[in-house]
Order: sequence, then C-alpha cells, then structure tokens
Amino acid sequence: MSLMHRTSAHLSPLSRRLLRTAGAGALAAGLFAVASPARADRPAVRLSADIPVGGLVHSFNDNYSVTDGFFGPAAAPFQIGVGYYFNDHFYLGGRFGFQVYFPDGRDGSVLGRLTGRFEYLWSSGKVRPFVSADLGFVGYGVAAPGFATSEAGFIGGGGGGVHLFLTDSVSLSPYGELAIQRLFDVDANTFSLTFGATLAGWLWQ
Repeated sequence: MSLMHRTSAHLSPLSRRLLRTAGAGALAAGLFAVASPARADRPAVRLSADIPVGGLVHSFNDNYSVTDGFFGPAAAPFQIGVGYYFNDHFYLGGRFGFQVYFPDGRDGSVLGRLTGRFEYLWSSGKVRPFVSADLGFVGYGVAAPGFATSEAGFIGGGGGGVHLFLTDSVSLSPYGELAIQRLFDVDANTFSLTFGATLAGWLWQ
C-alpha cells in the first residue's frame, strides 16, 4: 500500500471533509486565476455606484481649522457614474453625488456634486489596479432652526483602487480618494479623504 493510501486510511471523516473543502477552495481559486479575463481589448460603457465606507474631513480658513472622522453615509456623497472605457487603459466619464446629513433631525446639510472622471488602468485580467482624477462643481445647503444658507464651489482630486472582476461584466472595486473643495463666495476650504467600494456593470461593445 502506498504512503498516500496508508495516510488516507488513518484520516478521520472530519479530516477528510476538511481536505475536500480545502481542495475545492484551491480549485476555485485556480479557476478564478486562469479564467478568461475581462474583455479589456474591447470598448465598454460602464455604469457604477460608489458606496462610501469612512473618511476624514478637514475644514479650514484663516480663522479656524476643524478635522472630523465619519463612517457610512456621513463619510461622503453616494455617487452614481457613467462613462466609456476606450481600450486597455483609459476610462472617461462623469459622476453625480448626493448626500443628506441631519444627525439630530434638526440641524444638517444637503450636498450635491457633479464631476468629470478620468481613470488609468493597469493589466487586462480580473484584477485591475487604477488611478483616477476628478474635477467638477459642488453645491450645498445648511439648515438649522431659524437659519438656512446655500453655497457653491469647485471640487477636484484623485485617488486609486483595484477593479476586481467578479464576472466579465460585474466588478467590485475598493478605492481611496483625496479631494479639495473651495467655495466661491465664502472663505472656506475642505480637504477630504474617503474610503469605499464601487459596484459597476460593464456593457462591452
């Protein structure tokens, strides 16, 4: 009897199940690694939704400086995007973001922003690192009992992440972004660092 057969004969049923599970997991990982890559050699329309998870916001001018940390919907606007993937490396599109934040039900803010987006992607497989740049406009309103105001300005920044293709047409992409916001009529500046994930559908042409 071979060494492998003798060893197998002495394994308990639980050990055998664990080995079979580990083998199945290794096989699945191997199939994911060698499966046909996302069709990067063809153009595509991409539809996406950015879901913020957490972040830091630093607001300042000549008279004050405040830094806050946020989690979930308070971290940054939820954003939807659409754009065009030209070839192996270049994506150009736009995003619209919207955020309503009233932590106590009375005082709070409403924010909207519209930005253009550029991405440069590496690789052509199912794991595709990328860097990004955004530039556009932001507007928001602040409300409190007996008080309300609204302002507008510009926002720009950049970031990076990894597109993980779950299938040829669906990706989940963890990301990080750094942005600066400047209002037109108010001496107020904001730096923000946001972490989140993007769920996207790719409509290959």
